[in-house]
Amino acid sequence: MTAAADGLQNAAQTTLGATATFTGAPNNKDWPANGAIPAEPKPGQRGGLRGGCMFGAPMENGTILVHLIVPCEIERVDLMQLDYHGTMNVKRAEISVDGKVLKTVDLEELPGKYQEIPLAAKGQLVSIKCLDTFPRHTDAKTGKPGPNWGGWARIRVMVKDDVAQFVLPPE
Repeated sequence: MTAAADGLQNAAQTTLGATATFTGAPNNKDWPANGAIPAEPKPGQRGGLRGGCMFGAPMENGTILVHLIVPCEIERVDLMQLDYHGTMNVKRAEISVDGKVLKTVDLEELPGKYQEIPLAAKGQLVSIKCLDTFPRHTDAKTGKPGPNWGGWARIRVMVKDDVAQFVLPPE
């Protein structure tokens, strides 16, 4: 597990035992919740941003639950809106840890870019609930409305803890 420049590590990776589930809105079975928490690329590793978690029609109340392998000291949650053929984006989200609502955040419409939300909590279950969305996009060529669904490309739960010690074989 690679540490970020600030010394934090992303505990929300399937390769570190994290899992994700989805509730509260229709979820595309081909874009399940685990798609938003893949392994972090290694330094210098190439590869496009693929996958994510797609939901909606409507998106409101759609909640992704990220289950960490152990309780962690959470410093930050990083959210990346889905950037896929003009999909809708979450505008306002509610972040909870172990069932306690800690923050409601207004996001910018920046699909494909991380938005970092400071969060000081200890817990194992992080949920992100969509409260509101940006308006549907209009196709510039056809003038037709874009999709009425969207989602998360990536979700990171940045922690102080060394979660890898619980899942990786000793060196």
